[in-house]
Amino acid sequence: NVNSSGEILFFFNNSEFLVSVSSPLNGSVHNSSVWLNYSVSDAGGVAWYSLNGANASLHGNAPILPTQGWNPLFVYANDSAGSENNSQEITFYYDGAAPYLDYLTEANASGYYNSLQTVAFVASDEGGVDRIELYVNGTLNVTCAAANCSITFSNDGDYGVYAIAFDSIASNSNSSATRDYSLNFSSPVVSNAVVTASSSGAVIYLTADKPVSVTVFYGTNASELSSTASNSSYSVNQSITLSGLSASVSYYYVVRSCDLHGNCVNSSVTSFATSAAASSYAYPSGGGGSGGGGGSSSSGVAPTPAKTADEPVQEQVAPQFAQGVLLPTDVLVSVAPGLKQEVVSLLSPKELSELGITSLEASKIQVSQVGEVTFNTVDARVEDVEQALRLVRQIGVKNELVALMRSMQAQSTQSIQVTTSLAVYRLANPETGVAIDRTLVTLSFIAPNGLARIIQVVPKSIAASASELVFLGLQPTVLEDDPVLEWIVENKSGTRVQIAYALKKRISSLESALTIGVVPRSTQLQTPPTTAVPVRGASAEYLPRTVAAASLVTQAEPRPVPALVVLLVLSASACLVFAARKSPFFKKRLRGLKTGLKKQKTNES
Repeated sequence: NVNSSGEILFFFNNSEFLVSVSSPLNGSVHNSSVWLNYSVSDAGGVAWYSLNGANASLHGNAPILPTQGWNPLFVYANDSAGSENNSQEITFYYDGAAPYLDYLTEANASGYYNSLQTVAFVASDEGGVDRIELYVNGTLNVTCAAANCSITFSNDGDYGVYAIAFDSIASNSNSSATRDYSLNFSSPVVSNAVVTASSSGAVIYLTADKPVSVTVFYGTNASELSSTASNSSYSVNQSITLSGLSASVSYYYVVRSCDLHGNCVNSSVTSFATSAAASSYAYPSGGGGSGGGGGSSSSGVAPTPAKTADEPVQEQVAPQFAQGVLLPTDVLVSVAPGLKQEVVSLLSPKELSELGITSLEASKIQVSQVGEVTFNTVDARVEDVEQALRLVRQIGVKNELVALMRSMQAQSTQSIQVTTSLAVYRLANPETGVAIDRTLVTLSFIAPNGLARIIQVVPKSIAASASELVFLGLQPTVLEDDPVLEWIVENKSGTRVQIAYALKKRISSLESALTIGVVPRSTQLQTPPTTAVPVRGASAEYLPRTVAAASLVTQAEPRPVPALVVLLVLSASACLVFAARKSPFFKKRLRGLKTGLKKQKTNES
C-alpha cells in the first residue's frame, strides 16, 4: 500500500539580520539630552530598546532619559520573518548636575571692614571637581586645581569676589554669588569741632576727610560725660545737635567719629558755654520792595529806614559785616547778636518754613560765619568798559557804556578803587540740623565829593538773573537782568561808602565779576526826577528812581542850544515875518530876532 503526506510550505531565510546603534557611543559622556539613533537591516522589522533594565518601544530615532551615572543600553529588533536580533551592549555616562560650590562659613558677608579678610570657597561633585576659578572685580585672579580655594585681602580698597567650579567628567560649571568687600585700615582725620550755642542748646560742626557718623559724650563735669547724642548718618560735613541744655552753663564734650569701616577717633575733652536766657525776638516784618528793577528782596527782609534830609548816605547802605578775617571753608564761628539779626532778616517766610521755624521763633536760628574773602580791584580802565560792552546786549546800555568810555578817554571822569568782599553765613535749626547758606557781597570805596557811579557785571555762574539777588540798603538800577547793576551814590570826600547785596546760596569767589567805579572830576547833584522812568534791561516794569537816578552835570562844559529848539525858533520867525507886513511893531521885533539868530548860529558853529 502506498500512502503520501500532505503538502508542506515553509520559508527559509539564511540572510544576515543586523541591528546597529550610532548614538550614544559606548563609553561616551553626556551632560545634556541623549538621543538614541539606530538602524536595522530589515526595514520591515519591529524595534525596541532596554535602558537600565526597562524596555521601551521604538518608532525611529528618539530621545531617551538616562539616570545620573553609568547607563547600560540594548536595542532589539524582529525582522519581517519574526527573527529576533539585538545590538551589543552600549554603556554611556550621563552627568546632568553642576558641581556644588559655596563660600566657607568662615568667610564674612559683604560689608565694610578694617581688618584682613580671607574669602574661601569649597566645591564637590559625584564625578570629582576639576578646578575652581576665583575672580576679583571681574578679572580671573586665582585658579585652584582642588575642591578648595581662597584669597586674602590686606590692602585698602573695594573688592567684588566670586568663583566658578568645574566638575571632572562632563565639565559642568557652577558660579557663586558675588560678595563685595570694602577695606580701610586708617582712622578718619577730623577737624576741630566748632560749636554754636544758645541758651538751651548747641550745634557742633566738624569736617572729616571721609564720611563719618558722630557720637557726642557731654556733661557739666569733664570727668563724667554721661549724656550722649548721636548722628548715625555718614557725611563729610557733619553736625550734631544738643538740646535741653541749661542757660549760662559750661558743658564739656568729646566727639567720637567713626567711618563706614569701623575706624573711630575721639576728640580731646573740650568745653563750650551756653548763653544767658534771651528775651523773645520779634521777626522783622514788612517787605523789602523790588531793588532798582529785576532784583528782588525776600518778603521777610526788614525794610530800610526812610532817609532824612540830613542823614549821611553811607548810613543808608548795608550794615557792617565782620570783615578783616580770612576763614577757611567749613570752619564755623559764632556771630554777634546784632549781625545775627541782620543775617536772619534775609530769610523769607518760605525759607523759615524749610528750616522748620516760624517767624515768631526766628531767635532759635543759629547763625555762624563759614568764611570771608576780600578781593581788591584796580582802578577802572577803558579796557574794563570795553569788556563790559562785549557782555551786555541791550542797545541802550551799550550806548551808556560808550558814553562812559568816551568820558574816561576825555579825562572828564576819574576812576575809583572798589573793594569787593564776600562773607558766607550758615543759618541752622539746632533742633533739626537743617541749614541754609547765605553769601553777603559788599562793595566799598572812598571817593571825592560828588556822585560816584558803580557798575558791576555779575557772572551768570554766580547769579542767572537779578531775581536771585537780595539788595540791602541803597537799591541799584538793574541795567540788564543777566545781571548788570548800577549804583549812583552821593559821597562826601574821605568817607568810606558800602553797598551790598545777598545771594541765596553759597559761593567762594567773585573774582570773575567785573566792577567799574568812576566819579566825575567836577560834579553837582541835581534834583532827581519825580516821574517814573523805565528800568533798562529785560524787565518792562516801571519804578520810581531815587538818588541813583540823579544826573551828572559837568560845570566846566557849556550846554549848547539843541537843534530842535533852533528849528522851533525858525518856525516862529516865519510867522512873525508874515505878521510884520501889516504891523510896524512886528517889523521892528523881526529885525531884532534875525540879529539874535545870526549870533546864535555863530556860537553853535
